Amino acid sequence: MLTPVFQINQTSEHVIIEIRAPYANVKDTEVDYCDLQFFFTSKPYFLKLYLPGELAEEQISGTYDCDKGSFTFKALKKNVGEFFPNLDLVNQLLKPSDIHAKRLVEETGEDSGILADFLNEPQSAQISDDDVIDDFMDEKCKLYGYGFAWSRCGIIGKFSAEIDNLLDLENPEDSLIDERFVDCLKHDQLKFDVEHYIADLFEKNPLLDECLQFEYPDTTFDLSFKSRDHLKDLPK
Repeated sequence: MLTPVFQINQTSEHVIIEIRAPYANVKDTEVDYCDLQFFFTSKPYFLKLYLPGELAEEQISGTYDCDKGSFTFKALKKNVGEFFPNLDLVNQLLKPSDIHAKRLVEETGEDSGILADFLNEPQSAQISDDDVIDDFMDEKCKLYGYGFAWSRCGIIGKFSAEIDNLLDLENPEDSLIDERFVDCLKHDQLKFDVEHYIADLFEKNPLLDECLQFEYPDTTFDLSFKSRDHLKDLPK
């Protein structure tokens, strides 16, 4: 199944979900909402969204634009006037948050004993070595990671001999993220050269002034179709 490109907007009363699905079979299209989760299916597309607020289940209407190949669904908010945050964070809407996980645990109710038995059941036979390694690396990245979203570790160490002079950090693989900020501040204070930067104070640079006065237009941060298509495919 394919994950379609989507966009969500809101008013004080409604949430509007636009789904781009040009190859969908309209007659087989189904939409459902349950427990903060919005479901859309229309072969070959499937979309499951984890919303940050509740909708009124009985108040979902939809239209299809054959020229654009897109569906538009309008749903009434359960609490009129509530603001739904982070509706532009495409990747975040595709994965469950702590709120959804908590609601799932609460709703197990009488089945909690079954869930506990399942969690306590030995799973060594079901977990592969690759899974164990991945879990270990994920935990290490939370403490010592670097790169985008601290998602990398164990890479710089492999090339330490070749890039030793390029890094100011003495041992990046064993440097805690929290301590790294302090080390960076100390390094900047130690290496700061007043004579090197004082020229900027007295020598005016018109190009620099123009850059500092530049203001982004409001449309700069609107996500394009191409950007949304890329974001939905990022690892969840």
